[in-house]
Amino acid sequence: MNCDPAPVHESLGKLPVARIQAVQNNEEAAKASYDQAGGLDSVIYLATGCRVMLNVNLWTERELVNESLGSAVGMVYPENARPPSLPLCVVVQFDGYTGLSFSRIVPRIVLIDPFKRTWFSPSGKPLSRNQISLSLAHAATVHKAQGTTLPSVVLDLGKNEFAIGLSFVGCSRVRSLSDLAFLQYFDFDRLAKLANSPVIQEKVDVANGRNQTADRTRVLNERTLHFDAQPFDNRFRHDINARRHI
Repeated sequence: MNCDPAPVHESLGKLPVARIQAVQNNEEAAKASYDQAGGLDSVIYLATGCRVMLNVNLWTERELVNESLGSAVGMVYPENARPPSLPLCVVVQFDGYTGLSFSRIVPRIVLIDPFKRTWFSPSGKPLSRNQISLSLAHAATVHKAQGTTLPSVVLDLGKNEFAIGLSFVGCSRVRSLSDLAFLQYFDFDRLAKLANSPVIQEKVDVANGRNQTADRTRVLNERTLHFDAQPFDNRFRHDINARRHI
């Protein structure tokens, strides 16, 4: 694929691929990473039918949130405008969206318009990036997929445990083991070694400490309720009786 910025659009086989360039207020903003720009890429590539992931929270009550998955349907441009300029919006059919669809025929259609992020450089210079808040989602890192529930997953755990807990996070993205496949073979010893990890043991100790604290708090609350209920009732009756004799 030709990544030179000159072409208006590129081609992946027979499918046209649109190259969309973000609008940035200066060169420093243009060089900023995805994370520095709050989840906005400097350049994104989109094609009809490609899988995409939303990078911002738009409507949490209707499941239109960061990491929502969907498929790109098309793009809307003003007259005489084309890629790589920003479109007015990208038309996306989201998998789990529960709000009203923009289309009367196709369900779960949402229009994603450009989203602007602003931040400051270490020297205090204001920076900004305006871009469609979508990323390609044919694959995702375990970190990015954390918190999502997916219909099926092909998981590549790699040769080493990059961070304690990543294997569990990756494996738990599906509801059933029948929906999970591994790209590479690994033996059980890899997971068994994690049980003796100091980091895991520390997490277990912290969890046990929280449980013990919760148990002690519950016992204290029960004792307090038991101590206060009857005496308060007796004091209340005593006050009423005393008032009657005034």
